[in-house]
Amino acid sequence: NNFLIQKYVEGLLFYFENPSLINEDILVLKLKEIILLLSQTRNASVIRVILSQLFSSSTYSFKQIIEANLFSQLTIEQLAEQNNLSVSSFKREFAKLYQDTPASYIKNKKLEKAAELLLVSDQRVSEIAFNCGFNDLATFTKSFSDKYHISPTNYRRQLKSN
Repeated sequence: NNFLIQKYVEGLLFYFENPSLINEDILVLKLKEIILLLSQTRNASVIRVILSQLFSSSTYSFKQIIEANLFSQLTIEQLAEQNNLSVSSFKREFAKLYQDTPASYIKNKKLEKAAELLLVSDQRVSEIAFNCGFNDLATFTKSFSDKYHISPTNYRRQLKSN
């Protein structure tokens, strides 16, 4: 089997040296080939475990789910569902991890991202509001003004002029 794996590697080297010859079908075949070769070695059981872990659906942690959905339009109910928790359990777990309510934490993260974008991008304020997960410009402007004590437009103008 070592001989076969060595020949496999030599075949791969050929494609690295001639990248114009490779296409998606060949990549799929080469992947299947190495899986078959490795499954015939004396370490086949270990290979099966590794492959099953690689290709199994991942269970995401609570924080990963929150961070991945910060700028989405998901409701608290939907976030709770994604974490396989009731809304009340979700809120308790959230408070334990973030020392804040979900709504307050998420809104603050959206506003922080918007403040950053106002400084580094040339996007219109309405685009930034939408891209940061706000449904409408009026809500965004009010929330931004409440947090930073200045409108988004004036925030951009004031800090870019400095």
